[in-house]
Amino acid sequence: QAGYSRSALQDQNAAALKLAADQTATTIENFIADTLYNTTINATLPIFSNYIETPESERAASGVEAALNATIESIEKSQRLAYLESIGILDAAGKNIYDSDPKLEGQDESGEKYFDITSKTGTPYLSSIHLPNEEEAYFVFSGPIRDKNQELIGVLRLRYNASIFQRLAADNIGLFGEESFPIIVDAQFIRIADTVNPRFVYQPVAQLSNQAIQQLQSVKRLNPSFQANPETYIPAIIKTIQNIEGDRTFTTDIKGMDPRYPETGVVVKMSKAPWYLIYVQGQGPLYEILDRQNRIAMIVSALVAGIASLLATVLSRVLSNPVIKLTETAEKIASGNLEIAAPVETNDELGTLASAFNMMTRQLRSFINELEDRVQARTQDLARQNEFLVLRARQLQTISDVARDVASAQKIEVLLPRVANLISERFGFYHVGIF
Repeated sequence: QAGYSRSALQDQNAAALKLAADQTATTIENFIADTLYNTTINATLPIFSNYIETPESERAASGVEAALNATIESIEKSQRLAYLESIGILDAAGKNIYDSDPKLEGQDESGEKYFDITSKTGTPYLSSIHLPNEEEAYFVFSGPIRDKNQELIGVLRLRYNASIFQRLAADNIGLFGEESFPIIVDAQFIRIADTVNPRFVYQPVAQLSNQAIQQLQSVKRLNPSFQANPETYIPAIIKTIQNIEGDRTFTTDIKGMDPRYPETGVVVKMSKAPWYLIYVQGQGPLYEILDRQNRIAMIVSALVAGIASLLATVLSRVLSNPVIKLTETAEKIASGNLEIAAPVETNDELGTLASAFNMMTRQLRSFINELEDRVQARTQDLARQNEFLVLRARQLQTISDVARDVASAQKIEVLLPRVANLISERFGFYHVGIF
């Protein structure tokens, strides 16, 4: 029973943990989906195509630049201002011809993947996390800018501080108790957010080869100063991701959580980005619940055992007393006391047997009395006829001897089997014994 309760509690715990992971993943994906959609819609505003098509020398005088500034300000107010770093307009060649961050204006962004994919496919795009030298990590949403003929003439680019994902993850801490935390990793197993150990953000959960480190540094996915740190590795997460179509739960020890108990976690594959949401929970509260259940189960088991023992004793006495009394009665009858009767105290099989036993005793008593009366009467007849039946005296004596033999044969030892058979036949007992 304790094992069943433990398994049921662990199953409930895993199901609740999956719900917390799904809810957190939904929060992240809603932000991505909403921002991609808004970027696509904003890119269709006529002001962006007008700005690109208006010669640079005429933008200020024509009022296009002022209208663009007002539009950018409106977009910034509708977005997460604390994390939106800049809004840029890239022309068809990838040159940044306008940016809300003046430092970025004029840069060539044609080599960036977000420009390349959006300009070629005409679809919105979410970039991976960039870790530039001595700057905070960022990522980009991009959307196509088209002219009146729906020809793609530029790209609208929104640059966000990547710490927004740490904030979104932190908002979902404790969905399944105080010791529950979300972690986000990308397809290269690098943390995007870690609410257990925030200092491990942008560190890999797996050990990387030197070649992989160099490749990730070249695409700005790892800091140039990156140093491998075994403390950041969580092999159980890697194994679960690699088997994501199977069991999505795992158990492991995670640095920064209660070292007395292992942690359990679940992995959710996100659909809006090639990332994975991991939700982990400390097992301390679960083990405390299981310990309490075990203690309660032990107490209950002891109480049940005591009650069962008491009931067994009482039932034993209730069941054995009628048998003992019936046995004593049988012994007295066997010794020749036919006046005694077995007590009938219940209506069950023992009561039925006692009644049958008493009936047998009465029949025996009646039969013996009747037999004695017959022998006495016969003896008197023989005495009266003795003087007249001298010739037959010897025959009568012989008959008398035979009668005595018969009488001596009709004793309890002979009669009891017959009585037992009679009881068995009349009452349908499988076995009848007289003790």
